[in-house]
Amino acid sequence: VDVVCFLLEQHADPNAKAHCGATALHFAAEAGHLEIVRELVKWKSAMMVNGHGMTPLKVAAESCKADVVELLLAHADCDRKSRIEALELLGASFANDRENYDIMKTYHYLYLAMLERYRDSQNLIVKDILPQIEAYGNRTECRTPQELESIRQDRDALHMEGLIVRERIL
Repeated sequence: VDVVCFLLEQHADPNAKAHCGATALHFAAEAGHLEIVRELVKWKSAMMVNGHGMTPLKVAAESCKADVVELLLAHADCDRKSRIEALELLGASFANDRENYDIMKTYHYLYLAMLERYRDSQNLIVKDILPQIEAYGNRTECRTPQELESIRQDRDALHMEGLIVRERIL
């Protein structure tokens, strides 16, 4: 953190990009370096898209870095759709990451995303549902908080939900 602070104080550009299009915020978010992310946000590091179409928020979510996702959601200027996608991707990633598998966190973050979709009854953000995929047991993605609640105790269904969510977002 000290090196990052020093560089920023010496007027290093917090939005400088590597060849892949990633910024320091992308790298710190993916690695889960919370204090560096906090410092970069403080220095107005932008939520830019890298060469793979991913923002630092999405990179953190895809890497199961919940603390970084929550920090970025609290401090970054992102619209509702971006918030929802980040929460959904985080939940889906916990269902499909060998080192970070946690089905309770899967449900938790998918549910938070669903609540965000339905937060404003005058402005619902409906999912663009993918067609059924045989590899996912011909399941369709949950569309309502009630549908998600109905699979809360079903690990296999939550795992499939996560795969479908990742397919849609990534």
